[in-house]
Order: sequence, then structure tokens, then C-alpha cells
Amino acid sequence: GSEHASRVVSKRGEKYQNVIQKILPFVRGPVVVDIGGSRGKFLTPLIKNRGDIKQAIATDIRKVNKVSDDPRVQVIVQPDASHTGLADDSADTVILSLMLHHIKHDERRALLRDVQKILKPGGMLIVIEDTFSEKIDNDALNDFMMGFNGLAIDDRFKLLMFFDWFTNSITFGNSLMPDRSAFSLPYTFETIETWQRIFRDDLGMQLVYLE
Repeated sequence: GSEHASRVVSKRGEKYQNVIQKILPFVRGPVVVDIGGSRGKFLTPLIKNRGDIKQAIATDIRKVNKVSDDPRVQVIVQPDASHTGLADDSADTVILSLMLHHIKHDERRALLRDVQKILKPGGMLIVIEDTFSEKIDNDALNDFMMGFNGLAIDDRFKLLMFFDWFTNSITFGNSLMPDRSAFSLPYTFETIETWQRIFRDDLGMQLVYLE
């Protein structure tokens, strides 16, 4: 019911605040880009107390209305899912928050190559994804995670798909999920080890921090 939906939205908000606090030390200015950042909602609290950030750009593949009242936040529409439309060497920090698993594999490869181009030399790429390790220390897990870890990898992916669809459906409603009876977006979740191979081996990036 509506009370449960409110709790889901509240928990999602808490999760965002926790994520912001974790990534703040890694954010470099003066230009920050949040790809798939929709209306700039994530960027606003992120840059609130950062005087070194002069421009914050949120991108989306559809036209949306900016919700941020911070004049530094700009919302632009990407030409397609594989390209940001931003100039080479234009961003000090690029954020990919919970969006790579909604892009088809070929589009994702192209987008990540585009991200490499728009990052300035020495720039920072921050990736936030729902994922899991292929190797987990069960002694460090709670009962739920022990049960999750006991599933086959494909079943763990399916569970992530359901939770992602459910929370997005509750949070964004019909604007994002017009058909609640089906998964209306592609799902390309990866394990932590696969993400590491993609960024380290395929893209030649240096891993600074992993959690």
C-alpha cells in the first residue's frame, strides 16, 4: 500500500545520502558530470558544500525538467544511450550511478569509451552499481546475505532485477515503468569481478577504491 511505498522511497533516499557521503572525497572539480542523472536531483546535495565545483551537468536520454535550484546544475539530453554529446577532455569527474545495468552490452561499451574521451587527464570516474562478488566470506554476512550468496549466480541476478524493477516502479511510478507487469528496461547486471575486468583490463583504468 501507500505506507509501504513511502518506506521504500524513504529507504532509497537514505541510500542516496549514504552514497553521497562515501563518494564526496573522490569528487574533483570544477566540472562534474552525472550521466543518466536525469533532473539533477543527485548532483544538488553532492555539490552543495563544494565551492570548487563550478559546473555540474546531468544527462538523460529524454527531455526532463530540472529540479535543482542550484545555478551550477545543467540538464542536457544525450544524442543516444551510447554517447553523452559532451566535448573531449571536458569533465573532471564523471559519475555513473545505478544506470550501467540498464544499458545493453554494446551500448555500454560505446558509452564507456565516450566517458574516457570526455574525462580530463587524471580525471575521476565514479561507478555506483548494485552488484555482488563471486567470492564472499560467509562469516561476515547477515542471514539474508548468506541466503542470497547461497543462490546460483543467475538467480542472484534475477533477484537484483526484481528489486531494481520494484523500487523504480514505486519511486518513479508510471513515468519510468509504464507496464508494471513486465521488466520494461534491459538488465545487464555484472559481478564485482566482471566490473573490475571491464574497467581495468578492457578500458585500462586504475582502480582507486572498491566497496
